[in-house]
Amino acid sequence: MYCSKKVFVLRALSWDRDARIQRWTSIYKGCTFIYGIWGKGNKEKNIYSITSFVRKPKKKLLIAIGYMIFSINCFFFIILHAKKNDIVIFTDFETLLFGVFAAKVKGCIIHYDIADPFFMSKPIPFKKFWKWIEQFYAKNIELVTIPHEKRKEIFQIPSKNTVIVENVPNFETNALLGEQKNNNMVVLGYFGNLEADARGIEILLKAVIQNKHLILHLAGKGTLEEKIINIVQKESRIKYFGEFSYNTLGQRMRYIDLYIAFYDSGKLLHTYAAPNKYYEHLYFGIPLVTTKIIPQSAAISQYKTGYCVENKEELFDFLLSITTKNLEEFSNYGKNARKLWDKNYANYYSKVKKEIYDRVVSV
Repeated sequence: MYCSKKVFVLRALSWDRDARIQRWTSIYKGCTFIYGIWGKGNKEKNIYSITSFVRKPKKKLLIAIGYMIFSINCFFFIILHAKKNDIVIFTDFETLLFGVFAAKVKGCIIHYDIADPFFMSKPIPFKKFWKWIEQFYAKNIELVTIPHEKRKEIFQIPSKNTVIVENVPNFETNALLGEQKNNNMVVLGYFGNLEADARGIEILLKAVIQNKHLILHLAGKGTLEEKIINIVQKESRIKYFGEFSYNTLGQRMRYIDLYIAFYDSGKLLHTYAAPNKYYEHLYFGIPLVTTKIIPQSAAISQYKTGYCVENKEELFDFLLSITTKNLEEFSNYGKNARKLWDKNYANYYSKVKKEIYDRVVSV
């Protein structure tokens, strides 16, 4: 199923770091794509940087200014490049805020992909106001996609405008299924946002230092990066690989025995989480260690594809209890995970493509 339209994808992240950009590229296969991103551009690939800051600044005032400039630039990017009946995919509220008016003026077909609600995911004042604005926009757009059924509780969007597109990875290569593992140690992996407090990374570091059976592989960017670099210099069993991209995730996953995805019950967004890591653990056949608050925890427990803990204390105790004697069970859980992938998600995008095509592409 192919689309002959021109599709604009706007995202407040760099192109190679974002699975969602590449997911839509696959779903709208056959279209001519033009990307407007926050990051370095590549005009040969139709990737345009539409911000004054190629990298996001660290100071809060500059971040706020940078987001405002980026949002305004999204408006002009659509005004200058889009034409009637082109499809515009807004993958953040920052891109939608002003860009939606340009898309309306130009007569474009608008697709808003709500990865994370703006008022939940950003440290902003007047959250109720921003929730109302985002909900108002979503109710007046041709197509809204959300990553999980539970997200319908957040915005009362008409079902006729809404399609659930789970965060299912669309890797082009076959899963490597941990073929390079070391059976003398248990290797934990965390690849993502190195955010303090909410991701359980501090617990991971502490547990690995205390449990000599463990090795920890880390990759990503965030507030804990400097602390991790300092620890790595002293502890040989903790390895930090720097920033990683969606395309290189498979290289990291092949060496690990357990995939870590801790979520904090104190964060409202985390109770509605639709983690990429859940789907990645199924695809790569690696058992997941996560939190009971996420909607997918029931499936993890039912199909024995991983372990769900209540809080940081339980996570710490679980990690301290691990020895190489657990490797056989981890391997079996990994096989269960891959079976669940094959059953539920191996042909997932063929179904999604048809629904998206019927709603948007054929208009």
